[in-house]
Amino acid sequence: LEYATGQNPKLLTELVQVLRTFSVKYVLSPIPQALGSGSHLGNAYVYELEAPAPRFHLAKRSLAARTNEDAFSMMRSPGFEPGNDVIMMEQEAPPAPLNLPADASVVLQREDGVSSEFTVTSKSDVVLVNSESFFKNWGAEIDGQRVEILRANINQRAVKVPAGTHQVRFFWDSPVLRRGFTVTCIAVIIAIICSVWRRRTPREAAPAAA
Repeated sequence: LEYATGQNPKLLTELVQVLRTFSVKYVLSPIPQALGSGSHLGNAYVYELEAPAPRFHLAKRSLAARTNEDAFSMMRSPGFEPGNDVIMMEQEAPPAPLNLPADASVVLQREDGVSSEFTVTSKSDVVLVNSESFFKNWGAEIDGQRVEILRANINQRAVKVPAGTHQVRFFWDSPVLRRGFTVTCIAVIIAIICSVWRRRTPREAAPAAA
C-alpha cells in the first residue's frame, strides 16, 4: 500500500478490492493512505474498508480461473464484486449467474478452533463460500454426509449446497488429531476399568496390634 499511494492510485484501488475479497475490514499503515478518513493508533493510521466480503456468504455469480495469477487479475478487475462473485479455481468456465434467491440465507450456528456449523436455506442450489484458508486437512459435511471442498478465490473454501434447508459443517480432519483423540479415549477407558477393579478387589486386613 505504501508504494501504491502517490505512485499508482489505480493499484491501490485494486489492492483494496482484493483485501475486501478476503474479508479484510481494517488496514493499518505507517503513512497516510487515500482510503478516506482514518484514525490514529500510535504512530500508525487505521482505515476501515467499505463493504468487505462476509466471512461466510452465498455467491451470486460464479467465475473460473486456471491459475492463481488469473484469479488475482479477476479480483482486481472493476467488474468483480467481493461478497457476490466467487472464483472457482483450476476450472475453465464462462461467468455464470447462480440465480441466488432473494430470501436465501446462511446462519452460523457454532464455531470453534477446529469446526464451524451453518444452516443454509435456499429454494435453489447455492455455493457457500468460507473466506478462511483452504487446506487439504479441512473436511466438509452436508447433513452428516461428506462432500468435497472446492478451492475458491485463490485460497478460500467453497461447497455446493443443494436446494432446501441443510446443515453444513466444516471441520479439521487431521490424522494426527484423530489418533490423538483415539489414544485419549483408550486412556480414559483404561483409567475407568482400573478404578472399578480397585474398588472391587478386597483389601488385605491390617495386622493386629501386639
